[in-house]
Amino acid sequence: MSPKSRLYSLVMAWKNKPFLGVSEARPDSWIEKTDSQFNQSDSKSNKISKCVFEPIFTTPGEKLFAAIFRPLQNAQLSQVLRQCMEGLDSVHYWQASNRRTPILLPLQKESLEDQAQIDGLCDLILNSRLPVGLVMVGISANGIEAFNRHCQESLLRLRRLGVLLHLLHCSGEDNEIAWVDDFHFEGVHLSANQLRDLAPAIQKQQIHSFQKMGVKIYLSEVTFISDLDLAKKYRIEYAYGGLMMPPVSRHQISQINDSRIGKALFMMQGEAE
Repeated sequence: MSPKSRLYSLVMAWKNKPFLGVSEARPDSWIEKTDSQFNQSDSKSNKISKCVFEPIFTTPGEKLFAAIFRPLQNAQLSQVLRQCMEGLDSVHYWQASNRRTPILLPLQKESLEDQAQIDGLCDLILNSRLPVGLVMVGISANGIEAFNRHCQESLLRLRRLGVLLHLLHCSGEDNEIAWVDDFHFEGVHLSANQLRDLAPAIQKQQIHSFQKMGVKIYLSEVTFISDLDLAKKYRIEYAYGGLMMPPVSRHQISQINDSRIGKALFMMQGEAE
């Protein structure tokens, strides 16, 4: 028999050999446990892959700045700490990918009122050992006049930990401006949908009132090229919305190529002009 035919016979014999499955080599209990672990791993992987992070870009989009963890906006009170943990874990994941991307955790009024929730969140932030500036907490401006003493104390506790505070869904009213000034918010988020319907003089007044305090302005719900023109006109630092990029997974956040995003937006602006 030639060496070639002998090799062929060996390969065919190995191929036709009955396969010894895991069920024959391990006890049934071990197999069930292993299957359960694989199912849990798959479930966790699917959860991580969900598109729940909305990217925030520097205006008009040349650089990724941060990401908003959207599930917290409608989270039940019992889910808040678990989802905050997922958000903080994502920042570690981005750091491992050589991306220093801050995360914005939008909290509801009920979470700020619950001292047990705030205690747990403070512990999570301390144990995460993340650098100052990578964790931001946003609260909605809707109904802030009803925020009680517990809400205010919670904000002060978070600030003492180095958490950056943001006021979401701003409309530029006097009570919002007073809150931003009293609690030293780092950022305010104005809606492009609302600004479009205002006269230029009122737009300028709202934006400049925050800029005088040295607050960073974020333009949300950016949908049209004209929204980016508005951001450029009033020197709004950051923008996000459907035009910039829809929510993505945490792995996609680490893979965003800033220069390509910026180039595409500049091309769209040029075509519009």
